[in-house]
Amino acid sequence: MAAEIWPIDIAESLSTRVEVDGFDLSDHFFPPASWLPTNVHLHLHDIYHPFPEHFRGVFNVVHLRLFLTLSTDQAKRILENATALLKPGGYVQWVEHDKTAIEPTTASDARSAIAAQAFIELEQHPFPGYRARWVLELASTMAAAGLEVVADDRVRTPRYLLPQMNELHLLSLMDVPQGLSEAVDLFRERYWEGLVEEYAQGVATVDVFICVVGRKLMGDAA
Repeated sequence: MAAEIWPIDIAESLSTRVEVDGFDLSDHFFPPASWLPTNVHLHLHDIYHPFPEHFRGVFNVVHLRLFLTLSTDQAKRILENATALLKPGGYVQWVEHDKTAIEPTTASDARSAIAAQAFIELEQHPFPGYRARWVLELASTMAAAGLEVVADDRVRTPRYLLPQMNELHLLSLMDVPQGLSEAVDLFRERYWEGLVEEYAQGVATVDVFICVVGRKLMGDAA
C-alpha cells in the first residue's frame, strides 16, 4: 500500500505542482481515479522487468521503498530498471527498514522487555535464509550500478511515534497466515500476550530506517 500512499502524499505536500506516477505489482489498494489528485497517476508494473519506453528517461526522481527482503542480484535488477526511468542528473531515493538496528526501549528501567527482545529476534530471522543485512549494502549496490551516492542516512523512529509503531508491529503479526512462517507461529504461541502487555506498559521496539540517495551521472542516457 506504500506504493500508493507516497505519491499521493508527495503530490499534496509540495508547493510546486509536479506530475507524480506510482507503480505497483497489484492495483488492489489503488483508490478510484476520481479520488486521486489530478497530478497523480497509478500504474501496474513489475519492477523486475524493464519499464515501457515512454517512461524511460523522463523522471527527475524515482523513489523506492520497503521491499523488506531482497538478494543482492534482485536489488541490482531493481536499480537497473529504476535508473532507466531517470533523466541524466536525476535521483534514486531508496528507503528501507533496517532490522539489524532495531532495539528495545522502556519508559522505566523496571519494565520487562523479554517479549520485545524476542520480537526483535523474530524480525531479524522471520524464516530460513532471510538476510536482514542486505539493506546495509544499498549504498555500495548503487555505486556499483554507476550512481553517485549523495546520501546514506539512518533515521530512528521518534519517541512520540513509538506507540503507533507498536500497533503496526502487532497488526503485522496478526496478518501472517498460520503456517506461513514457523518462527512467527512459535512467537505468537510463546510471546504474543507478553508483547501486548509490555507494549501497554511503556515498552517499545525502536525501528531504524535507511535512506540512500543516488544520482544518475550527467551524460548517462542509458
